[in-house]
Amino acid sequence: MNLRNVFLAVVSVCVLAGFAGAGVISDDFSGGSLNPAWTWDDPNANDTYNLTDRSGWLTVKLATGNEDTWTTRGTAPILRTNTSTLNYATDFSVESYVDIATGNGGTPGTRNIGAVCLYSNTVGNCVLSLGLQYWNKLTFEFQRTGTGTIASVTTDVKSGFVKMDYDAETTTWTASYKKTAGDDWTSFGTYVLPMTSDIELGLITKSWSSGTAGYVQYDYFKVSQVPEPSTFALMVCGLIGLVAYAWRKRR
Repeated sequence: MNLRNVFLAVVSVCVLAGFAGAGVISDDFSGGSLNPAWTWDDPNANDTYNLTDRSGWLTVKLATGNEDTWTTRGTAPILRTNTSTLNYATDFSVESYVDIATGNGGTPGTRNIGAVCLYSNTVGNCVLSLGLQYWNKLTFEFQRTGTGTIASVTTDVKSGFVKMDYDAETTTWTASYKKTAGDDWTSFGTYVLPMTSDIELGLITKSWSSGTAGYVQYDYFKVSQVPEPSTFALMVCGLIGLVAYAWRKRR
């Protein structure tokens, strides 16, 4: 095989490998309709979502009353997606940017939270969540559903970034937050919970208000394998290309 054919073969493998990791969902909510990979789970069928109230954002509107989930599934709506494309044997992260104020006239709705969550099909409920919460005060809240708060950080912002990192070796989730895009992530809590095939990832929106209905907005949702399969594949392909180039120069 001549060198030209070797290069063509390497490029073909790299392109295919680059697309191999593309199944992990990442959504910036910029389209006119919701990605079909999502499942809208609304037990009472009285909450709504849209991509039009705020361009490039997902808006989840809650019905008036108590929209919660705790020891049982409850009524809080969850937007979730399966994790069949994830490799649970390696580390990954799930993150979002949450705004609990803009959709409520500039103030947080009464006792509400927007969060990334782990949904267990076996339990039939959200089992772990990390989000921005308003309940008498603003906090970044890391919770084990049905048990209580794992860790909490009081804040002065009504919107912010939240991220859960999964360590596959220790099966530990680490909660982190940052107020603005330019900030470094600040970790503030950990929880051991093995990632299994029955767990889906998504966004949960809750309210404990018996008065006016509120809503929460999400700028994006991202799940990233660490390193992402496509990134690793392209790194390997780059090394192959360098070796082939060096071999050609020697000739």
